[in-house]
Amino acid sequence: MFPCMVARTKKHRPSRTPRPTPKGEAERGLQDAEAHLHELTQITNPNQKRTFARRLNDFLRSARVVENYLEREAGHAGGLQAWVRKEDLNLRVSNPRYNYFVDLRNVSEKDCVVEPDVGDPEQRDK
Repeated sequence: MFPCMVARTKKHRPSRTPRPTPKGEAERGLQDAEAHLHELTQITNPNQKRTFARRLNDFLRSARVVENYLEREAGHAGGLQAWVRKEDLNLRVSNPRYNYFVDLRNVSEKDCVVEPDVGDPEQRDK
């Protein structure tokens, strides 16, 4: 009745070490993040919730790309990867907003679309 289910074998890369990315990829990711952020600031109509959610998730993905590529950026002096990790840890400890956006970024990337919460206007006035 049911087709035979065959377990798939997972293919692994021979090495888990980060590979260099094309030069300038982190910078392009940063430019994309800035463009998405600018688009977010232009949305003023409350009826554009769906557009806002798409732009927010685009921004979060672009921000993730910057961090991921920055560690592997080719052509930089040694120590860049350690510096990026150190700065990330410093920001996580010192800046609660950074932590919040890192969490949102992970949710957007791995779990679901991040959408703004729209409260009840009548409840806000009380």
